Amino acid sequence: MRPPADSRHLLVTHWHGERPYALTVLAVAAERLAEAEERAHAVLGGRRLPDSWQGAGPLVRERLVRECRSIPVEGLWHLTDEGAGAEAGSRLLEQTAQEWEFGREPIAEEALPGLRALARLSATACRMPPDIPLAADEDLLDVYDQYTIG
Repeated sequence: MRPPADSRHLLVTHWHGERPYALTVLAVAAERLAEAEERAHAVLGGRRLPDSWQGAGPLVRERLVRECRSIPVEGLWHLTDEGAGAEAGSRLLEQTAQEWEFGREPIAEEALPGLRALARLSATACRMPPDIPLAADEDLLDVYDQYTIG
């Protein structure tokens, strides 16, 4: 798991291929990629993740947030699109590259099942209606130094 020598971060992506279609991208410091994957796999590997953040219930949300805090990720970018398929995914990747400070970093080519599980779980949390209040210890987005949802 060696990042390209000239990159400071690597991106881990998840495409949500059902309505609402969305691209979720995590930024991980290149030098911490192996550590981030190891921790994410320890926390999320082999675990059935909730289909709905709202439906998960407060105790499940609190446990997941507490455990995910140990995963060294620096940013989250989540964008939705009305379109499905490769064209929409490419459009959102281009928007990410233009608008997000990490957006031009390379996409990780490795399998990274732990970090991809975190990206899927984060996408689930991003689909929760924004008008439903969550305590800080139930808000998965609180584990990120910075995040954008759009």
